[in-house]
Amino acid sequence: MRWHPLLTLALSLPFSYSVQAADSFAYFTKTTNASTLSLLNSSTGKQTGGISLGIIARSGAVYSNDGSLAFVNENTQNTLALVAYSLSTGKPVGSVQFLDGIQQVETSPTSSDLFVLSGHVSHNALIYQVDTTTFTATKVYTGPEATALALSPNGATFYLATSSALLFINGTTFQQEQSLTIPGITRITPSPDGQRLYLSANSPSPGIQVLNLQNDTIAGTIPATNSAYVAVSPDSSTIYTAKYQLGTSQATVEQVAASTLTVTKSLVVPEPAEGPPTLPLALSPGGDTLAILSQTVAPSVTLIKLPLLSVTVVEPVGNACGVAFTTAAEISVTNCLADTVDIVDVTTQALKAQYDAGPSPVTALTDQTGDVLYVLNAFGVWALSAKTGRVLNKIEFPSAVPVLPASLLALSADGKTLFAAYGAGVAEISTPTVELLGYIPGIPSGSVVDGIAASPSGNYLFVAGDSFLVLNQSTGALVASVALGVAPTFLVSSKDGSAVYFDAYNPENDYSVYMFEVASETLSSIVNLPPGQMVLSPDGNTLYVAGSPTDVQAYDTTTQTITELASPVPPSGVAVTPDGSTLVVTSYASTSLGLIPIANPVLGSKILVGGETAGISVR
Repeated sequence: MRWHPLLTLALSLPFSYSVQAADSFAYFTKTTNASTLSLLNSSTGKQTGGISLGIIARSGAVYSNDGSLAFVNENTQNTLALVAYSLSTGKPVGSVQFLDGIQQVETSPTSSDLFVLSGHVSHNALIYQVDTTTFTATKVYTGPEATALALSPNGATFYLATSSALLFINGTTFQQEQSLTIPGITRITPSPDGQRLYLSANSPSPGIQVLNLQNDTIAGTIPATNSAYVAVSPDSSTIYTAKYQLGTSQATVEQVAASTLTVTKSLVVPEPAEGPPTLPLALSPGGDTLAILSQTVAPSVTLIKLPLLSVTVVEPVGNACGVAFTTAAEISVTNCLADTVDIVDVTTQALKAQYDAGPSPVTALTDQTGDVLYVLNAFGVWALSAKTGRVLNKIEFPSAVPVLPASLLALSADGKTLFAAYGAGVAEISTPTVELLGYIPGIPSGSVVDGIAASPSGNYLFVAGDSFLVLNQSTGALVASVALGVAPTFLVSSKDGSAVYFDAYNPENDYSVYMFEVASETLSSIVNLPPGQMVLSPDGNTLYVAGSPTDVQAYDTTTQTITELASPVPPSGVAVTPDGSTLVVTSYASTSLGLIPIANPVLGSKILVGGETAGISVR
């Protein structure tokens, strides 16, 4: 377990966290009024508990090897102590005083003992061995003032950094055995295999020096910010580090190959503009989740599923108003300010092409072959070659299309007809010939159409307007009509077409998600499911709704239970990949798309798209 000390003197900032067990992270925050040690489940991204520590100043935390105790540094006017708290009760169970202060704490890999680096008051390096059963401390080493301490994975060697050198101290006799002249070290991270040390440094030479312990030579340097935090995978093959990008509101997490010391993948994550250059991070013991602590007034922890999913940052010009899967391997991003559709490779997340899409493109959809990309813009539908972007045909509507996120395009079950909503009606367009067949006759004159959905079974076309309409998909004849206070904008049909889900106000002015059963013409509200853009899983068993500021709700249509999936961006829209494995989340409040792996819904990845993202659809 690694000890993360105080990084800033501002008492309102979070500053420390460590790993408790394979499924939990712990992060330690404090304000001028209170300190809290919180636990975060790495599988769900949810806080699972914590200990309120009052107003005493604290500057770090570490967990016992068995995960039962948390050791916290407490500083008062009269006491500098390491206090042990029981995680089961939240109560203190013992303490050890250190009159010379506490700089760092390391847990022994071979016993329950702790090793405390002290001495910054007297300007010495003092290492104490702490028995966590009796809470007694024994001084085992005295040396020159130190800046960092680490213990080898097998407990045989202490690595102690001074202002000018790295000292090797025997873990049994506590005698110095070796010294290397390496100045400026501020953080030491051993690799789990014991073959390397990753040495973070401050200016004038920031970066991470890689020390090969087989021959005591520097194998190379990884570019990084001052005192960069480092995490190493359990097999020692991969290094992770994070840095705040000065002058931006973003941070970059980099995945580095230990064999070549080159960056193999990077991931841009939002970080408030007042964040510091150094970002604390920790790796779960299983090596499958990385946690990053935001050093801001509003504490936050970002969980990233590993390996990193992004390779490059994609930055289309303008606002991203809609996203669609052109194939299982490609995403199309409609940029309503740039008037383009940008084609992004799902695997590499690299920008492959940029097509002219007409004025203010809202959303896009491909035909069943994946060859034709239909784009709904302010004046009508443009049909583009999905491979080249060549305009195959343009169809203009009698009135302008609202540039708003909604369910505005749908394909018939046989794939031969495209339905397009344009505000005053629904157009029928033949595919792949791209000819205007006419307008749906079952929609009353003067109606306003805000959204549509076609049942995969081919039975019905659902239309959200002044009222909710159920039409025969083949003939356009009206089957049923339901009056609503405010028309829905997001609709999705069940797989068999027997029901449709949509968002709307009920007579009591309560905004909810509803299910309409066609055969019985029964309208029912889904309790505790906040409304928003929605999509159904390919198997038809789960309805995903982007209705919360922080989560995507997964509604099981069989058991009627709801599961919250933590989202990497504030959700405003959601889509699911054709294989059902990943959710893609859009956000008005972010310039990124979020990716959530459904099998293990931890914050997975983000794709920077350079503008707000809104509507999203999948084919």
